[in-house]
Formats: sequence, structure tokens, C-alpha cells
Amino acid sequence: MIVKSIGNENQYKQMQRFDSDSTVESLIDVMRKSNLVLRCNFIRPGFNARNSCLMCKAEDLETMLNNPENEFKMKTVKLSLNKDDSFSPIHGTMFLSAVQDSQSGKHTLYSLDYHIAEDQDKKLYCIH
Repeated sequence: MIVKSIGNENQYKQMQRFDSDSTVESLIDVMRKSNLVLRCNFIRPGFNARNSCLMCKAEDLETMLNNPENEFKMKTVKLSLNKDDSFSPIHGTMFLSAVQDSQSGKHTLYSLDYHIAEDQDKKLYCIH
């Protein structure tokens, strides 16, 4: 895990990519057919720090696939309790990313990053 402090926000970055051959496209199909969601939980140090959990719906994955690629050739979707971009959620925001396989054209999940306000992160972080 990589931790950066930018302004009054702590940014937790996943160091290694996910190790799964499941495609985002197949996940969307399964999630829709069975009415499922993905549980996104960024595991970081601290007693209560693991309690931040957000839900990713099939619609979120579709949004990700429709978003443009960033400079690292990844597609990303923002996950938070509030979808308003002008509002910084008290419980943080997660960013789920996927990359496209050059041979199949399908996407696989790459990483999950977590951003949270420093003062709120201090409330969740405890080494006891």
C-alpha cells in the first residue's frame, strides 16, 4: 500500500494489481442476472480503518467502461455514499480501475484506491 497526503486528504493506493481473470463484462452479466453487488473494502492499518466499505453495482461497472481512459490507459469509476462531485464524503471515496486486454478487448479489474479527509482518517486510525 502506498499512502500520500495531498492537501487535507489521505490517499491510499493499492501497490499490486488484482489477480483475477474474470472480466468486468462477465461480472456485469452475473451481477445483473443474480441481483448482486461487489463489496469494496480497502484494507489499511488501524483498528477501525477496515470498516470503510462501499458498494459497487453493475451500473457503476458500466459507467467505468463508458468513461474515457486516463493517462495510464485505465478506466476508473468513483464510488462513494454521495455521487455529488462537489461534496467530499465524510467516509471517503473509492476509485475502482480496470484495464483492457489488448487481445480480447475485454477489461479486468486493476486496482482499488481510497481517499479520505485527514481529520476523518484520524478518527478511524488506531494502533491498539
